[in-house]
Amino acid sequence: MADLGERLIGKFRTMIHDTSAPQKFSVDRRAIERAWKLMDQVIKLCQQPRMNLKNSPPYILDILPDMHQHVKSIYAAYDDRMQVLAANDYFEVYLESLIVKCQKCVKLFKDNKERMFDESSSCRRSLIRTSLIFSHMIAELKALFPHGTFTGDNYRITKGDAAEWWKRTFPDKYSPLSVAIKAFQCGQKKFRFDSHYRIDFFFDSIRQSDKFAAYTLIFK
Repeated sequence: MADLGERLIGKFRTMIHDTSAPQKFSVDRRAIERAWKLMDQVIKLCQQPRMNLKNSPPYILDILPDMHQHVKSIYAAYDDRMQVLAANDYFEVYLESLIVKCQKCVKLFKDNKERMFDESSSCRRSLIRTSLIFSHMIAELKALFPHGTFTGDNYRITKGDAAEWWKRTFPDKYSPLSVAIKAFQCGQKKFRFDSHYRIDFFFDSIRQSDKFAAYTLIFK
């Protein structure tokens, strides 16, 4: 009887551990629909007449509908091969970041209530900063998913010094889009650059025509 009790207690502890452990974010229809709903929620909050948002960049009421539509085009492109999109590390990080930022926007309205209508308030400045981040995110998404299909694998580090630094620092990472910003910053500190070079050459080197990946803007 004592053994049975111990086994039951052990199973109970395992159940608690399993339910309390944070689940890894994954890309699926449910996650994408969640992002859509959150964007819609933020749009409705910003559309309140008392917000009196000025139609000038970064204008969140232009940015989020554009983002909403482009995420839809990506979903349509991968609807019958969702496993391919789910395996894309970049989009996984992007979608999770989009959801988190939208949740923070909703919380900003919830926590500040009437103060959100005061254009000089700190919470309104926070909303403007978030709008700026969203504007970079949509530009980046369109650059990497033109017509809804991922083209990030086409990015190459073309400058010699940048390529050498990347090879030394991330020998197992082929794409510049597959390294978290914390790892990138750590690698940057370990590499000694010549005095006439700046880290800017790295970002310059991943330009593709008139597009570039501002990947660091979306990381947690």
